[in-house]
Amino acid sequence: MLDDTLAAERGRGLAPNTIDLRRPAIRYLHRAAGCPVPTDDACVSETVAGIRRDAARCGELPAKKVAATAAILRQILVPIPATCAACTIAP
Repeated sequence: MLDDTLAAERGRGLAPNTIDLRRPAIRYLHRAAGCPVPTDDACVSETVAGIRRDAARCGELPAKKVAATAAILRQILVPIPATCAACTIAP
C-alpha cells in the first residue's frame, strides 16, 4: 500500500516535505494511467500526518526561509541580460 511505501521512504531518511511533494506526482501518474488514485485514501493522509508528528518530535522542523527582499531580488536578476528576448513583456 502507498502508506507503507511512504513510511518506508521516511525510514530511508527522506524529509516530510519531500514525502509530501511526492503525493501529487503519484496522484498525477495514476490519473494519467487511468488507475485508481491511492493518495485519496484516508490512510495516506494519516500516515503523512504521523510522519510529520514524528519528525517534529525528533526536532526536525522545516527551516525558516528568508523573505525575498528587494536586495535579494536584485541579486537574482543581475545575471539576466537586459536584452534577453524571453524577458521582454509584450504590450
